[in-house]
Amino acid sequence: MAEAVVCFVAEGLEEFVSRNGEYLSEIRDQVQLALTELQLMRSFAKFVDRRQGDDVKARIWVGRIRDAAYDLEVIVETYSLKVILRRKGVSQTAMKRYACMFIDRIRVRKIESKICDITNTISELRLSLQTNRIEVPIPNYLPPRDTELHPHPIVGLEAKVEELVMHLVENEDPVIAIWGMGGIGKTTLAKEVYHHNAVRHRFDCFAWVCISEQFEVRRVREEILVQFISPTNEQREEIASMDDDEIAIGLFHLQREKRCLVVIDDIWRTKDWIFLQDPFPVYDATGSKILLTTRNQEVALYATRNGFIWHCDPLNGDESWELFENIAFFGRNDRGQFPEDLEIPAKELTQLWIAEGFISLAQQKQRLLATVEDVAYNCLSELVERRIVQVGKRGSVRKIKTCRMHDFMRELCLSKAREEDFLKIVNFSNIGHEPTGKVRRLALYFDGNDVELVSSRYESHDNVRSLLFFGPKNWIPKSTTYILSTFKDLKFLRVLKVEYMVREVRLPTEIGNMLCLRFLSLRKSNIIWLPPSLGNLICLQTLNLDFCHSNDRTPIIPNVIWKMEQLRHLYLPYYSSSSVLRLSNLCNLQTLSCVSSDFCDMSDLTKLTNLRKLGIRLSRPVQNLEELLRSASSTLNRIQSLFVKNDVGVNIQEEVMQIVLSCCRIYKLKLYGPIKELSTDPQHYPNLTKLSLCECHLEDDQMAILERLPNLRILSLQSLSFQESTKTLVCSSGGFLRLETLSLEDLKTLEEWRIEEGAMPSLLQLGIRCCYRLKTVPHGLIYITSLRDFTIGRMPRTFYSRLQEGGEDFHIVRRVPCLVLGDVHEE
Repeated sequence: MAEAVVCFVAEGLEEFVSRNGEYLSEIRDQVQLALTELQLMRSFAKFVDRRQGDDVKARIWVGRIRDAAYDLEVIVETYSLKVILRRKGVSQTAMKRYACMFIDRIRVRKIESKICDITNTISELRLSLQTNRIEVPIPNYLPPRDTELHPHPIVGLEAKVEELVMHLVENEDPVIAIWGMGGIGKTTLAKEVYHHNAVRHRFDCFAWVCISEQFEVRRVREEILVQFISPTNEQREEIASMDDDEIAIGLFHLQREKRCLVVIDDIWRTKDWIFLQDPFPVYDATGSKILLTTRNQEVALYATRNGFIWHCDPLNGDESWELFENIAFFGRNDRGQFPEDLEIPAKELTQLWIAEGFISLAQQKQRLLATVEDVAYNCLSELVERRIVQVGKRGSVRKIKTCRMHDFMRELCLSKAREEDFLKIVNFSNIGHEPTGKVRRLALYFDGNDVELVSSRYESHDNVRSLLFFGPKNWIPKSTTYILSTFKDLKFLRVLKVEYMVREVRLPTEIGNMLCLRFLSLRKSNIIWLPPSLGNLICLQTLNLDFCHSNDRTPIIPNVIWKMEQLRHLYLPYYSSSSVLRLSNLCNLQTLSCVSSDFCDMSDLTKLTNLRKLGIRLSRPVQNLEELLRSASSTLNRIQSLFVKNDVGVNIQEEVMQIVLSCCRIYKLKLYGPIKELSTDPQHYPNLTKLSLCECHLEDDQMAILERLPNLRILSLQSLSFQESTKTLVCSSGGFLRLETLSLEDLKTLEEWRIEEGAMPSLLQLGIRCCYRLKTVPHGLIYITSLRDFTIGRMPRTFYSRLQEGGEDFHIVRRVPCLVLGDVHEE
């Protein structure tokens, strides 16, 4: 694992140095020299990794290499972050500035000395490895001194690349497909072809798009057009305002006028190609061509129509081994930190990987993906394909939503992690199990019977970079001393996860000392006060302040979040007694939940151009809403997931729908609180796949609008989704054509539900819960042969008796493979 550690530490530091170079000017030469030594060590580390299984000396080498890399990372990061904070601090008197300059020179010399010691250690280790006759090729590159990323030649691919280039340049086939299993090297091969000099001279315009599982035709076509013409800002706005047909026509004509090359990477399904292909003149002799990669042979055959298909065999042995080592590294290192049998949210897992430095911006650029989150998700998909990780649930667009690890694989990974001192697990029910040696990642398991959490023996582990607490939900620790001392003693943490503490806690000021922190989750904890020093955490990428709500006190949040310019995911509490929070300069923000009109300036949304997921709580009418929505149109057009909670009532129900209609490309929509009505034109929601309604008080005729939504797959109707007078719901023939999951919950006035033949032909899962007046399941369920899972909970005893064998409605559900009858509601 030394090679993997050296790799991600070196890449992370290069990225950090390129971004913060101005703050490292005094130690730049020493840092660059250390990075060079680290890169030279990389090849040696790989070979030592292979020998360490049966070589004690090799295992010692691996440990020393790993420690040196981590120590260098900590020193460089903490030094530069302190410089950044000092330069952004308040003005000082001349005498104070002079004193600080003297102190700084002393501090710089100490830092230089530490870096030199680490560099010498790495150099001595490398020479020692050479002396011990470990012969490896010296890398033919040095760490880049700028942010430009150039593709490096990959040994063993030359012949494959040349053959594909020749076919792309000289033959007439308009579509060329590379197919093979995931992780086998398809994208690497396509990338080498894409950057080849002969290809660059042959074509006039180039575009590379990654399809993966989440697929939206409009976005892909728009991205191709943008890459073809490299538009100005004005042209970008013009493209964004085009309708789908205009973009398709523009693409078609451009490919007829010029020789264009499009790489469509990782296209999964034949239907995706069918949806995408219209604007491409693939059967005309235009000179424009498409190179696609796919894991599905059927896609390759269909797209090429007897054209050229390249079956991608595995890369050579070294490359395949390295790929598997990297995948196994992800699997054993972070998944293992979660308790057994726990389903882990994929989004949280990928956020943790990014925070740890396992996923870098360099990887994002190298793979030509939109975000580092895309790279992380692809890594998770590879783990699934390798059967290291199992899928728990998939979301409305088929993306992995939760995942878990098989018991045997988990134990294997934990064994390897312990062997390499990568991770320590402390289970407080097992007193003898305590960490030894240098601990980089620490997971603490508690149960509800812990007497004390204080444990001074762990407080000296200042090498810890990741600390995760796992306790029962809503746990009330008898002491929070150890948890709070964490903020004082563990200054180099990158990841801190402390959730579900219901004891009132005032977060200590010392949290501001954790300058390297990238992931902080205090979700569902009863935090009543956050210190202003929170603003020192300028490296934070994920901040989860979704606190549990206390009726007595609401949390106080200082107006310092705006300083966290690297923030990508921000989860705010529903309620706060804070002053107005400034958010306008968080330009990297992708997730914002839940912004409130009470303590946030809604006009800040216009600046959040990378926002993809938005949660809004309307606690008062928004001033000049129409003007605000117009100015934020480019941001709202990119929103994929939207949640709007109406706390005001009927007075602002029209405002709610104005916001919804402004987010015209959303996949997921959740509405909580009164709304006037849904738009009668289902084309206002062309991409909507998941809809949740609660306390919306809709008229029952709105069901006719819902069933015409063209791409709806998941529908959840909760308490008072419809008005109290609504006693009957009807699903018409031909309605809900693509619906796969339907949940009816807490519809207390519903007495009858009718399903006509031909409705919901794709339904797979159905849930009914707490609909106490519903007398029976609809007879029309008998027509839905696709139904696989039917779960019923908290319904009257008479409802259950009709469904059991011999009951009046048993014939309706007897063919459902999985019928679950839960707890009975006792009237």
